[in-house]
Amino acid sequence: MIDDEFWDRLGAKYRGRANAWEQEKSKVQQAIADIELRIADRYQIETPIGIGGAGITLLLKDRELSTDAYTAHAVLKLPRPSDSNNAIAYRETERLAMVRHPNIMKIVSRQQTPQGINYYIMEHLEGVKDAHEYIVTNSCNEDDLLRVALGTARGLAHMHSRLEPLVHSDIKPENIFCAANGDVVVADFGFTKVVARESRNTEMVGGTHGYKHPRFERLLRQLGEDKLSYSDPAREMTKPTIQIDSSELDPIFDMYSLGLTFLILLRFLELVNPKGVSRYFHRYFKLLAHRMLDGNLPEARRGVEEILDSLKNEDWFPAAIDTRPIVDFDVAGFNQHSIKSVSYRSIDEVVSDLEKVSGQHNIAAAVPEMKHSVPDTIQVSSHGPTPFTGSS
Repeated sequence: MIDDEFWDRLGAKYRGRANAWEQEKSKVQQAIADIELRIADRYQIETPIGIGGAGITLLLKDRELSTDAYTAHAVLKLPRPSDSNNAIAYRETERLAMVRHPNIMKIVSRQQTPQGINYYIMEHLEGVKDAHEYIVTNSCNEDDLLRVALGTARGLAHMHSRLEPLVHSDIKPENIFCAANGDVVVADFGFTKVVARESRNTEMVGGTHGYKHPRFERLLRQLGEDKLSYSDPAREMTKPTIQIDSSELDPIFDMYSLGLTFLILLRFLELVNPKGVSRYFHRYFKLLAHRMLDGNLPEARRGVEEILDSLKNEDWFPAAIDTRPIVDFDVAGFNQHSIKSVSYRSIDEVVSDLEKVSGQHNIAAAVPEMKHSVPDTIQVSSHGPTPFTGSS
């Protein structure tokens, strides 16, 4: 039975949004009470995990799979009451429920309360941390970062390759979960959309400031700044009906967000474990991430500044973050124009280049073009190796 302590913990998750909690409290309590009754035969609600622009997340005990020696868990996601379009998210999760991939969080079931609140239950990974916390607190090295990067890229590539491609729309380290056993999954599908082949309206667009592709940002701005759905603790979040042509959604939006994610995780790793990243890996990984930015280096640099500023209050955030720019206008000898000319066109290309160095202790051997001359070289396109002429 849910007690007062549970509600206190959930209210605390609304940090910085006290007004929103007061406005939504009664509706949230009613919705969760209804859900508790509907799932009681199999699941017991244990504790709130978090709250964001895409909804409320709760930890469940799976009675069916638990034993005296082991407690099995699941995760429940429900929209916030301010989301008047939760039916849209429900339809999107119908498609997600059919997606099966080791790097995508599995949706177990989708249901609806008598009041029409749609929610879904996902698998739970034991000992899970988001990618930020995992890299900063786990004494990671470049192999760990590569595993996180490759797992995430493979999951997104699978979403993008479907007959009806799915765009996640909110890729960031907080939505990449890393388990104690090394598993990496993409999660939090509250803003996930189907890319329509023909013009078609959908609702509830959103994302996180700093991570959004500039073209996606402009698309949202056309709707009016006051109508956007934010995944930002500093803002109150409202979600009125938003009509957007889903044929304008593009998988490259996810690739841009993932490129920024890679760069931020690389910076954190080098800060907490300077000896954990080799010179070759730094150059290869950083250039790879820059090629994911679709040529938008100035916008990406501003985005990173916003991201780091929003993270400073997190408990795990490094006390002395390196202030050198994470997004360089001249990285590894490439300027903004030349990086744009070799930009990736799909996540599949990113996966292919990450796989070149997966499991390799010698990146120069995995990518032979890197060792043929001084300065070092790296394969950046089908036209052959391009030399490093600048510092990283």
